[in-house]
Amino acid sequence: MRARDARRLTGPNLELGLREGPGAVVELAFDAGEDPATLTEAVAAALRGVIGAPTQHVTARAWPGGAAVATGGAIDTLYALVDALEWAAEHVAGSAELSPAAASARYHDAVRTQANARLLALEAAAAERGAPFLWDDDAVSVGYGHRSRTWAAGDVPAVDEVPWGEVGAVPIAVVTGTNGKTTTSRMLTRILTHAGHVVGASSTDGIVVGGELVEKGDWTGPGAARRILRDPAVTAAVLETARGGMLRRGLGVSACDAAVVTNIAEDHFGDHGIASLESMARVKALAWSIVREGGRRVANAEDPTLVARVAEEPGAGHPDAGWVFFAREAAHPVIAAHRAAGGEAWVVDGDAIARCLGAEAHPVLPLAELPAAFGGAAVHNVANALAAAATAAGLGVDDATIAGALRSFGRAPDDNPGRLEVYERGGVRVLLDFGHNPHGVRAVHGPIAALMAQAPGGRVAVCVGQAGDRSDADLQALVHEACRVNPARAFVRPLPGYERGRATGDTERVLRAAFLAEGLTPDDVIDVADEIDALERGFAWARPGDLLVHLVHVQRADCRRWLEARP
Repeated sequence: MRARDARRLTGPNLELGLREGPGAVVELAFDAGEDPATLTEAVAAALRGVIGAPTQHVTARAWPGGAAVATGGAIDTLYALVDALEWAAEHVAGSAELSPAAASARYHDAVRTQANARLLALEAAAAERGAPFLWDDDAVSVGYGHRSRTWAAGDVPAVDEVPWGEVGAVPIAVVTGTNGKTTTSRMLTRILTHAGHVVGASSTDGIVVGGELVEKGDWTGPGAARRILRDPAVTAAVLETARGGMLRRGLGVSACDAAVVTNIAEDHFGDHGIASLESMARVKALAWSIVREGGRRVANAEDPTLVARVAEEPGAGHPDAGWVFFAREAAHPVIAAHRAAGGEAWVVDGDAIARCLGAEAHPVLPLAELPAAFGGAAVHNVANALAAAATAAGLGVDDATIAGALRSFGRAPDDNPGRLEVYERGGVRVLLDFGHNPHGVRAVHGPIAALMAQAPGGRVAVCVGQAGDRSDADLQALVHEACRVNPARAFVRPLPGYERGRATGDTERVLRAAFLAEGLTPDDVIDVADEIDALERGFAWARPGDLLVHLVHVQRADCRRWLEARP
């Protein structure tokens, strides 16, 4: 046995749940022949011995070949807890340098050294007053957005120095799921902007406040939430939340007004012991667990894994618990049952997006007026629009504002960069899309078919790359979905810096072999240096009427510039 990772849990998380609050966790890896249950309990027992609190809340979660042992604690003791957990794992493994007595002494010394009475007093005072509270190594704040006050971590104010009458919350929506998070977040941000809010939004592209990019990069973890909610301009927040941050640190906020889970699909299996759709759904369902009383929990009725997860949640999908479902099929059985119970649902009714309350259905927007739907071919964007509309309604936005915002979304490439961007140069079309897993690639089949119907006899080429933390089976499944559009040529590219444990070139080797197994010839599977090289070779091969399906991941801005410069 060995300790693989020890870290703080700074928000609501899978290991400790919502009410046990912040804490720390150590992940364990077991060798063949070891007894995980016995070793895991030994680590928990050693931890209790070090911290000297037999009633301390300690949890254990096991999976094939590994486990996680976690404990809750005050926010000023978390580094000491991480150290104690790491020692407990090393002690059971026989590699600890300190004796139990010495480890305990070190832990208690660290607790005394790290004690921050002012921080804990401020946290308690905020809780007593129902005021939001955020903390990290750099800053501490009370309230959110334009109703917040922030201080440096080394200058925590006394309770009576806080202007309590001026601090408070702003509307917050959490958006999670396997695919569709970014588009749903962007649609929801557009809706809230049309409703008059200055929206702080986080996504895989960065942090945007009031429509201006303030930080580029993948900001889908708790750090993004804190940064947005401390911005004094923000009047509403849309927090795209990925499973990585949820598993490593927990959620960035302890409460929100609405949370939507778009779908559950195979992606990143194996990380932190998450290896099934059901376990992934447990992670994503954390977003629902922090919805305030009277808030909205939005779920995809067409996703059977999600529907099964809802059945395990408080209120079990009942309207009285704030559950709202969406589906592209108005007659879907889950929708029908929910409406029969008087619940709200967002569906496609005939040729329009509609809000349903019980037996009543209210058309909101014809699909023909939804640019992001790609003429109805982009069925995943129909689902994303339903998810965004249902969430916005839960934040108090009226139907007319929702319709106006969605009607404006998707007319310009900058509305949803990297998602279904279509360019035409010299009769050759290029489709840029972020599809990065089988589910995401499957979603662009409809738009590809619609584009090819416009040019009978045209050929398709696909450009594929992938990070190395997917299994061979995942890579093969990605290629299988790409080949369902019958490509005449495939470009295989590396993702430098994303090898994630694989040897250089190994991911491309698996992708190449998968294309050959799907029936392409060696001459039609081309290795390229990067995404720009793929575009150059694609245009050298293509003729008018052809379509280059470019699944762009790391060079989106470069690809757009290259295409915009091409006559």
